[in-house]
Amino acid sequence: DLLISAGKHWVDQPYVLMNLGNDDNSGGVRWSDPLPIGPPAGYYAVEAGRFSFLPADAWGVLLAGGDCKYPVPNQFGSCVPGTTSPALLLKVSVQGCLAGTTGPCNLEWDIVWQDMTHRGDRNGALAYDLGNGVDPAIVLTGVGGVRVFEHPYGTLPTFTMAPEEALPQVDDAITRGTGLVVGNIGTKYTGFFVGTRTLQSAPPAPLVGVWKTGEAQYSWYTMFENNRYQGSARNTIDVQATGLALADLNGDGILDVIESNYLKPVELLPGQPVQQDYSLLNEEGFPTQVATFSWEKEGCRSVDAGFLFMDSELP
Repeated sequence: DLLISAGKHWVDQPYVLMNLGNDDNSGGVRWSDPLPIGPPAGYYAVEAGRFSFLPADAWGVLLAGGDCKYPVPNQFGSCVPGTTSPALLLKVSVQGCLAGTTGPCNLEWDIVWQDMTHRGDRNGALAYDLGNGVDPAIVLTGVGGVRVFEHPYGTLPTFTMAPEEALPQVDDAITRGTGLVVGNIGTKYTGFFVGTRTLQSAPPAPLVGVWKTGEAQYSWYTMFENNRYQGSARNTIDVQATGLALADLNGDGILDVIESNYLKPVELLPGQPVQQDYSLLNEEGFPTQVATFSWEKEGCRSVDAGFLFMDSELP
């Protein structure tokens, strides 16, 4: 089934499309009508997982909240510029529509947790390796920096890294977390990588690696390699790592970081594309090589990695 977040900077309705199996008439997949999940608001990301405190037939769905920039009313309502939507954890269950059936879908959702200290998210994820062994930790990135909520979640995060901690010379009002990927850092740690964004006048914008060092204890480091926009004559613009992925690019058994980089149109220079980079990591999770794998005219928002062919040895 397909879960879709919506809104980001305005009010919209996230929804689910249930996979009803093959469509013999079209040769494709037959989808249900859109089924709303969560209240209308602005949301930046969605992810689903299993939770021990939910019924066996229910899923937990995380919606990462956004912030309002476009207050124009629509069928779902309107918002006030500068306000933010909280991240939500929903209990979602569906009855009555299975693959190969034509019956109606009955979807029910309830809010089981919400972020009470929201400042505008840009990404969110469920991190099982950072949880209690059963339930995942909730990782949120955005204007408030990086926050990790471990079970039983609650009001205050287990770990917080404000933007000014990673970038002590930058006011956190103009700095935020962007891209997010959860997984192993090197061979010894579990954690995640976060991309950051700054304004033209306030570089640098590093990748930040965060890993768990013990019970409710975290540490972090920054990676600045190759993040300067290479077309900037003033050398003052850093690319935004808006999307991140992990894959073992060189076959050494260690996950490496791939980043999709983006700049606002006003920051682009004529004829100078935006570099898309990867970093090969060592056992400690530090880069041993950083290189550009692609140049894109307008930059990129997201990235993923996998095997294109069954006999591929590398992604």
